[in-house]
Amino acid sequence: MDVVVDPLWGPYPHTLLACLAPSGHYLSVGSAAGATSDITASRLRGNHLSITGFTGTTSAIEQVAHTYEIIAKFAANGQFDLPLKTHGLASVQEAWIGQRRPNGHKIVVEIDQ
Repeated sequence: MDVVVDPLWGPYPHTLLACLAPSGHYLSVGSAAGATSDITASRLRGNHLSITGFTGTTSAIEQVAHTYEIIAKFAANGQFDLPLKTHGLASVQEAWIGQRRPNGHKIVVEIDQ
């Protein structure tokens, strides 16, 4: 892999860094599995890897809006293939449990009107 995008952090950087090709890039976008990680310096130096952190909370609102516009256009044109698992409001508990292990699917709860 040339790039890894990690929303988990915690214990997972060891495994993910091992997947990177020499001069690969690791992008940390969250810490859902823990705020700290025990990474060895030799892992980074040995393969000339880089780690970068990113959060959208510090981006300019215009940049965030523009990015969402691009993604929405991809989705509207069928260019953004995102597997979904849809639940009705009556099965919100099942959806909540499912979001912990989405198996490649995004979880959507539909609210009947």
